[in-house]
Parts: sequence; C-alpha cells; structure tokens
Amino acid sequence: MKNYIKTFLTFFILQITHFANAQTSYTTVKLDIPIKLSALIEQISLPTFHDNGVNFGYGFNIGTEFKYSVKSKIELMQTADFYFFTHQLYGSSFVVSSLFDFRYKPGNLNIDVNLGPGYMLFSNYSPVYKKENLTYQKASNLQNKFCALVSIALSYKFQNFKPFISYDILVETPFVNSSSPILPHQILQIGCYYRIKIKTNEK
Repeated sequence: MKNYIKTFLTFFILQITHFANAQTSYTTVKLDIPIKLSALIEQISLPTFHDNGVNFGYGFNIGTEFKYSVKSKIELMQTADFYFFTHQLYGSSFVVSSLFDFRYKPGNLNIDVNLGPGYMLFSNYSPVYKKENLTYQKASNLQNKFCALVSIALSYKFQNFKPFISYDILVETPFVNSSSPILPHQILQIGCYYRIKIKTNEK
C-alpha cells in the first residue's frame, strides 16, 4: 500500500511539474526589419543631365522592404518608401510609394531595379488660383498628384548595414502650369540600410 501511494504521489508530482513547465515554456521569435535611410538631391528635369547644378531640391527618404522570394542570387521584394524634398523657390513635396524590386546579388554586391506607383502631396510656395465663373479665386496651396517611379541602385552588404547609392526618375501628373501634363524629376540618393533585429518570447 505504501509503495502504491508513493508511486501515485511521484506520478502526480511529475504531471504537475510537466504542466507548469508547459505553461512557462517560450519560443524565441526573431523579427528582422530592414530600414532604409538616405539623403537625396532632386532636380526637376528630363534624365538628360542638362543644366546640372541648378534648381536643386534637397530632402530625405525613409523606407523598408518586404520579400516575396529569396534565392541564392535573386530576391523579389516590395518596397514602402516616404520621400520629402523641398525647393527654395517652388515648394515642398511629400511622396509615398510602393515599388516592385528585383535584386541581383553577385556576392555581397546588390543590384536593384525598382518600378512602381506613388502619391505626391505638393505644397506650393506661390499663391494658387482657380477659375470660377470667369474670375480667378484663391485656391489651396496643396496639390494632389499621382506619380510613377523607376530606379536603379547599387549597394554592398556588411553584417548589419548596407550602404547604397541610387538614381531615380519620378514622373508626376497632373502638371497644369505647362503644355505638358507630366513633370519629370531626377533624384540621387546616398544612404544606408540598417537591419533591426528584435527577439521576442512567445508561448
């Protein structure tokens, strides 16, 4: 009888211990988030490199990326970016975009080709007027525009960061102050990708 009680108590204690361990066991989950930060120079012009050095705008870009497919030398991704740049004479632009990214990786060198749509909110420094009943009335200085972007970038991967340089072409529409419905921009970015790694514990 004593052996039976001893065996039962041992089994009972083992079950309680197992249950307690199961309730307090955790699985480590690692979040690996790439963050892109860059300074940029922007120019309103066709991609002809004509009259370089004039009418420059300056700003920054912050973004991230989400991977669809990862292979040894090729990655397919989607980007999410926020641009801000300003001209002293014209105004300031706020742009959000999401581009499809094809990345080729020969070793630690990365070559990216991006293409996709965006949205621009332009704040005009000059007064804006609109025609109403044969007269012109003052309108909001904020203008909503659609845009398309294409870019090529070169980067080199280190352990937790990756410096890069990129050349972008941005086309906005509508542009009502010209005979052309579109306005092209050239953008040169220099910056770095940082990988933020977060370890969390989940049951």
